[in-house]
Amino acid sequence: MKETLAALERAISRKDEIVPKGWFTARKWGEKWSLSRPRTVEKLRDLVEDSEFEVRTFRIWSGQRLYPVPHYRKAK
Repeated sequence: MKETLAALERAISRKDEIVPKGWFTARKWGEKWSLSRPRTVEKLRDLVEDSEFEVRTFRIWSGQRLYPVPHYRKAK
């Protein structure tokens, strides 16, 4: 119940979320791998499908509004 209330509170609040260490956007992974954005997204999608990577969406401020931004990390 506490987790549900915390998730609801985050959804309603106008605060961005703190991205934990080890989570990166597709743009950052593309820079690390020296790949274009479309190729990076395709590779990440395949890695998530194969359970080699995890994906989680964080709300990040950009300009004057919050945007849901997917972040990825290697699966543990």
